[in-house]
Amino acid sequence: MKRLTWYLGMLGFLAVSAGATDIPYVIKVTPALVYLDVGKGRGVEMGDMYLILRPRAENEPYVRVGEVEIIRVFDAFSIAEIISVAEDEEIEILQQAISRRDWEAMSEAAAAEKVAADAPGERFIYFLGGGELGKGVDLWRNDANEIVGFERISELGLGIRLGNFLGEKWRLNLTYRVSGKTLGAGDVSQFSMELDMHYLFRERGKSGPYLGLGLGGHRLGWDAVRPQGGASSKLGVNFLGGVEISLGRGHWSMILEGGYQWVDEWGTGRIDASSMRSYLGLGRNF
Repeated sequence: MKRLTWYLGMLGFLAVSAGATDIPYVIKVTPALVYLDVGKGRGVEMGDMYLILRPRAENEPYVRVGEVEIIRVFDAFSIAEIISVAEDEEIEILQQAISRRDWEAMSEAAAAEKVAADAPGERFIYFLGGGELGKGVDLWRNDANEIVGFERISELGLGIRLGNFLGEKWRLNLTYRVSGKTLGAGDVSQFSMELDMHYLFRERGKSGPYLGLGLGGHRLGWDAVRPQGGASSKLGVNFLGGVEISLGRGHWSMILEGGYQWVDEWGTGRIDASSMRSYLGLGRNF
C-alpha cells in the first residue's frame, strides 16, 4: 500500500512538473548542505522540509534520493541541511526538489482518486435462480376440462435484475422473472415484472443483510377451455430479505434472498400463484 501511494503521488508530481517552468533544482551540494534555486519569492520558509528526487526509467518515473530541511532563505535561493539520504543514492546537482507538504497533499489526492476509481459502481445486474414453494398451480379439472381447484406445489424460477443505488444504503430494483409450466410440473406459466426497494444494513459494496418491499405485475397463462380463457394479468406484493456477499472488492456480489410474494388469485380457489421464494443470485456492479 505504501508503494502504491508513493507511485500515485509521483504521478501527481509529474503532472504538475510537466507544465511548470520554475521547478526547484539542486544547484550546489556539500557533504552536509544542499543549495536549492528557490527563495523567499517562492514562499520558502526556514524549517520547511524538501524531498530530493531523481528520474528513473524503470518501474517508477522518479526515485526518492533524500530529504533536506531549509536552514537559510535568501531572495533567489535557499540553503538546506541534509537530513537523510536513501541507501545507494547520492544527492547531485540538477536533481529536482519538492516540498514534503506539497508531496503529501498530492499523494493523498492521488490515493483518494484511486479509491474512488476502484469503488463499486452505482448500477448493477443480477442473474437469479431459485425455488418458489406452495404455489397453487397444479390444476384440478372436471369432465368438461374446466378448472375447479388446485394443489400447491414447488417450482423453479429464473430471473434477471437491473437496478441502481440511491445513496449508500438504498437500491431500486427492477426484476424480470419467469417460472411455472416450462420449468416445473405445474400447469400455469408465470412471467413477472417486479419493482422493489431494498434497504442495506451496511454500505454499498460491503457484505451484509438487507430488507425489501415492492410491487409486481404478473402474467399467468394456462391451457383452458373457452370461456374461461387461458391468460390473466394480476397484481403482486413482495416481502423479502437477504444477505449480500461482496466479492472482488465490491464489484461482484452474491445474494441469498428469500421472502413471500402475494399474487392476486384468479377465480375463487382456482389459481393461486402466491408463494414463499428462495433465490440465489450472482451480480456485477458497474
